[in-house]
Amino acid sequence: DINNLEHFVTLIETCQDEFIRLDLDYDEIVILDRKEGISVTKDVLAQNSIPAPMSPELLKKFPQKAVEEENVSEKKTEKKIEEPVKKIEESQEEDKENKNTKNNKKSSSESKENEESKINNQSNQKQGGEGNGKKSSKKK
Repeated sequence: DINNLEHFVTLIETCQDEFIRLDLDYDEIVILDRKEGISVTKDVLAQNSIPAPMSPELLKKFPQKAVEEENVSEKKTEKKIEEPVKKIEESQEEDKENKNTKNNKKSSSESKENEESKINNQSNQKQGGEGNGKKSSKKK
């Protein structure tokens, strides 16, 4: 029987047999090829964005595993992190450009509206002034 996760990891890490057999509940059995499991672990971790094969507490108890992981993950992690960061930066720059373009269009249309409004106001004032003059002359 397995007592806890640390016990389980100890059994797996110290196993020297070709296969690892896990007897599960309900009479289910899982048999893993130990060497194949070790060789694909790094790829599985990278594909699923898992930063380490085990928790920091367990890595302290299995320091060799931590050293192995550092050597491999540094190379893979750099590429995995650089690509999304680059995409995010490009996306942010595109957003800034789009925002600037919208602001320029908005300010240009606002200034046109302001000019039209001023022209309309001036036109209304001229018409209003002439109309008042005519009305006052008719009253006399």
